[in-house]
Order: sequence, then structure tokens, then C-alpha cells
Amino acid sequence: MAVAICGGKPALVAAQPHPAADAEHLFHCPDVRSAANAHSWQRDALTAYTCMIRNQAQDTVMRILLRTLSAWSFIAVVFAVLAAALAIVGYLVFDYQRNAITRNVEQRLATVAELRTQQIASWVSVRRANAKV
Repeated sequence: MAVAICGGKPALVAAQPHPAADAEHLFHCPDVRSAANAHSWQRDALTAYTCMIRNQAQDTVMRILLRTLSAWSFIAVVFAVLAAALAIVGYLVFDYQRNAITRNVEQRLATVAELRTQQIASWVSVRRANAKV
């Protein structure tokens, strides 16, 4: 006899696979044919078969969860990529606008400085002309 863990509970099963069942999950004892052991073998086979069905159900649930998780993972990755792209584009637009505003302000200040320079030069030349007279 061997002990198999099924759903967190130990189950007694025989050491050799049953010929009519899945070799991984069902076991029986072919050497002992007494009535007492036949009942025990049937109980062990039923326990192993129940364990096999439960394992198949758990496998199916896990496959569904993995598909769901992979779908959610895909959605999360797409969302993250789009969010990163939006952040990068937003930063580039912000940087372009900041530089454009800076250039515009610098151009206006340069124009004002040039006009002030011309006004001062004109004022100085008028004052020198008045000083000569």
C-alpha cells in the first residue's frame, strides 16, 4: 500500500496501477484476492478515482485561471504600454511648448532691448546736438 495526497488529505492506495484505469491516478493490489482485501481495494480504487477526478477538475480550473490571468496580464501590459506612451508623448509636447514659449519670450525681450538701445542712442545724439548749439 502507498499513501497519496489528494486535496490535502492522505489516501491509501495499492502500489500497482489498475489495468482499466489511468496509471497515474488509480492503483490496486493484484496479489491479494481475499474478500476483506477486495473491499479495501475497491475503497482504495474509489478514493484514487475520486482523487483523479478532483485533480482533473483542479487542472481544468487552473487552465481557465491561467487563461484568465494571461488575458488580464495581456490587458495590464497593453495598459502599461499605452500609459507609458501617453506619458512620453505628453512630456514631449510639454517640452516643445515650454521651449516655444521660452523662444517667444526671448525674442520679445530682444526686440524690446533693441528698441530701447535705439531710443537711448537717439536721445544721446539729440542731447549732444543740443550741447553743441
